[in-house]
Amino acid sequence: MHAIVGLGNPGEKYANTFHNAGFWALDALGSAFYAKFSSNSSFNAIIAVCFIENHKVVLAKPTTYMNLSGTAVGALLQFYKISVEDLIVIRDDIDMDLGKIKLKQNSSSGGHKGVQSIIDAIGSKAFIQVKIGVGRQDNVSDFVLKKLSDQEKKILAKSAEIAAEASVQIVTVGFEKAANNYNNKVALDV
Repeated sequence: MHAIVGLGNPGEKYANTFHNAGFWALDALGSAFYAKFSSNSSFNAIIAVCFIENHKVVLAKPTTYMNLSGTAVGALLQFYKISVEDLIVIRDDIDMDLGKIKLKQNSSSGGHKGVQSIIDAIGSKAFIQVKIGVGRQDNVSDFVLKKLSDQEKKILAKSAEIAAEASVQIVTVGFEKAANNYNNKVALDV
């Protein structure tokens, strides 16, 4: 069984921000596989269980706010008895150009507080990260939480779709093949 976790912040205030790129990707996955999300207070997350081909997968959007994402992920892995290697975390990355996708395994947080929270909570960095590039500006926290322009929304929506597709490939054919197919793919042509 795999867990695919999209990182973001709950609530309308954050819905159209770069920091919610992971939530956008989970919404794309949920639509593609007819998954019904529901709030689960035991996991501090909105979750859905679905099948991707013959693989059972739990999809999760933590409701803990970004910096405490590890609380939800730790509870999820423990309950479903999912190994760290079968965890896929989709998140924004300010160190990559807007629209770029990159897959990494056994990687550091790169300063991303949501990812660091997960590493701290589960005691490992051996999971897979699907990074969605959002670019960078001087004041990082203001930038990732600002409302998106129409063009930025289009690019982020396409990036989220590509990240969702990459996650499906990780589950169905493995990390190496997925990384070969999706690393450095760019969603700017929208």
